[in-house]
Amino acid sequence: MNAANSPARLGKWTDFTTKETWFVSNATRGYVVLAFVGIWLGFSAKYITRILANFALFIHVRHYKLPPDPGSAPVESTPLLPHRASRAEARQKAEVLAEIYKNRIGYREFVEELWFNRKKLASKHRGYLGLFVLILSAVMVVFIFTSVYAARVQADGPAILASEKCGLWVFDRKRGGDEAATRAGINDLNKETRAGAYAKNCYGKPDPFEDIQCSYLYRSRLSFSKPQYTNECPFQNEICGQNQTVTFTTDTVDASELGINSRNSPTFRRQTRCIPLSMEYPYIQNQTQNGTTTYYYYYGEKPLHDPPLNYTYTTTGDPFDRLAPAYDVFTYTTSSTPTVESYWRPRSELTHPKFSTLTLIFISSLRIYYKEWSNDPIFPADKEIYLEGEKKPWFRNSDPRARPLACINYIEVCLGDGKTCWPMNDHLPTDASNNTISPPPEFWLMYASLLKTDIYNAIEKRLGRGLIAQSKVSQYFSEALGDYHWVDEVERLVATSHARTQINTWSVAKGEDSVHEGKDEYILITPEEIYGNLCGIFKYNPPGYASIRFTPLIFILLSFPTFLFLSRKWRLPWNTDSGAHEGAHERPQARAAIQEPSDPVRARSETGEIGTRASDVASPSGSPSANVPLGSELEIPRPTGPVVRQGTVRGGRTAVTPTGESDEIKWEPLVIEKIIEGLVMIARLGWQLVVFLVWKWPLRFYEWLSQTIFGRWIEWLLVSLFRDCPLWAYERLSQLWQNCTTASEADEAESA
Repeated sequence: MNAANSPARLGKWTDFTTKETWFVSNATRGYVVLAFVGIWLGFSAKYITRILANFALFIHVRHYKLPPDPGSAPVESTPLLPHRASRAEARQKAEVLAEIYKNRIGYREFVEELWFNRKKLASKHRGYLGLFVLILSAVMVVFIFTSVYAARVQADGPAILASEKCGLWVFDRKRGGDEAATRAGINDLNKETRAGAYAKNCYGKPDPFEDIQCSYLYRSRLSFSKPQYTNECPFQNEICGQNQTVTFTTDTVDASELGINSRNSPTFRRQTRCIPLSMEYPYIQNQTQNGTTTYYYYYGEKPLHDPPLNYTYTTTGDPFDRLAPAYDVFTYTTSSTPTVESYWRPRSELTHPKFSTLTLIFISSLRIYYKEWSNDPIFPADKEIYLEGEKKPWFRNSDPRARPLACINYIEVCLGDGKTCWPMNDHLPTDASNNTISPPPEFWLMYASLLKTDIYNAIEKRLGRGLIAQSKVSQYFSEALGDYHWVDEVERLVATSHARTQINTWSVAKGEDSVHEGKDEYILITPEEIYGNLCGIFKYNPPGYASIRFTPLIFILLSFPTFLFLSRKWRLPWNTDSGAHEGAHERPQARAAIQEPSDPVRARSETGEIGTRASDVASPSGSPSANVPLGSELEIPRPTGPVVRQGTVRGGRTAVTPTGESDEIKWEPLVIEKIIEGLVMIARLGWQLVVFLVWKWPLRFYEWLSQTIFGRWIEWLLVSLFRDCPLWAYERLSQLWQNCTTASEADEAESA
């Protein structure tokens, strides 16, 4: 699978498996979009803070809204200004926190106010502000996690494979010569080797250097069951060796797992059963001639051989004498089509279920020394050997015969409805009108990917190189294999079959073998006019592309204008009093600026030009006068405008403490708060409607019905059934019981 030759389609598409919509672009544009998303989310932070601060201001203003003075008639002991100083002082302290809520818009500003403005804030107000900062911190944490989630907007896949030539091209043996057949065999070897490497890296222990290969396909692997052991022989008579069968089952697999993008995906399931065969007579016979023994394996005949043979396989001599640290493997299989005769015809004892395929594998170990003893039926190491200079023994296979392993492979395919299913090697089923069904293109893509995925095709070309045992051999020595190594080999072959199914899907969707059309005698067997268009329905994870989740991207793009709109102050469209709202956005410095008094006399008095200060009037002894006659010209001027208190400068910003009732900070609703208010009103009206329909309306209907003749009759009937009738029955039963008791007492008295 060459990523450079597998371009992806750019633009918008929908993954029908996850129901997600993606937008595919090159990797550079994807990183630009990701950076833009992060910056765009940052714009929303201050407006979220503004909304929360306005909620806090609303709670604060409602809590510190002082009630009016009592309206009761004053008495002689009532002070002229009751608690005026304490109320003003409480209001001033409350307005410090109100000013912070109203005019600070950033998280850092609130933290600074909490830290640097401690002297201006009352202790409980510092607690309230600290609680608000804590809540704001939690919101910021959620915002950070949201930003992290926003990073998932861009992914390395999936994408739709872009290919104009899709389909399955196969080698035409009738038209091709020996040279073309050799090249076709090498092509099949490469595909089998590729599938074996994928199974090793992605179905076994992952190799970190090959991990990128596993993430190339839509799903890195197809799941199948663990080995299931049974003592039942799937064949007849005693041809099974140890009567121990291992089964690997692949439950129903959706075609989307292969990367097929379809609204109504077809499915398939697979089952593989393997068992070592008996090596007793008459299945294996031998002949010795000139001191050389030849072994004949009678597990079937070869009618298409020239000349036809009545045995399956032969070996000569002891393979240990061959100076090669390897395994000799040979395979046979039955035809996948029942009507076509195969090269090997199994004997009657090896009869397998209809529409399944049977693979027979012969394995011989050559000159290999094993580290430990093993009683494995396929890979035995039962003969002890001491090598020169070695204290510990090594072990070898003492039996010169090849070990036979038989595997039954069965595949069932289903349409997208999950009900129409049939064996893959059978003909297409018919519908209710007895017409052959016509499956959609995604089914044929799945069907083509399942071709050549039997156990036979997992080891046909590689032979001994496809064994796990071969990878454990170094020079003439092998690691210990264990007593059930043959099960590990079967599991690897099953994984290779699944891997080849996955890769075949990509190969057909890519039209990989279309380059061999013509010169190498390859022909297309899936023409579009019969099987439909197989292009544009394969999804994978190509490197060098960025797949952007379309829906989350739209939500993120709308987040900033949404929070901006929700954080605006509520204004009705017909309100033209713009000046009243402009002052609401001013900083406390502008609101607390010294206003020019309208009364010049009062202004001169406030500056000391008119009137005499109390400190200038002194008694003859030089002390201030304590007795000032009422109505004298002497009075202490009192300012009537707002008093300005100077604040401390922090970071270029002046913290001003507004004072006086005329400088009171008022809460103004935002758009979001009006929306919440409207939703609450709608919920309240809905609840009232539910109460009316469930309780009040039935009650009124009952009252109206009770006033009619029909209602009275129903009422009489209900009263009779549930009150009068039970009372009458109770009275009759009580009377009957009393009569019985009286009669019983009379009988007892008479008998006495």
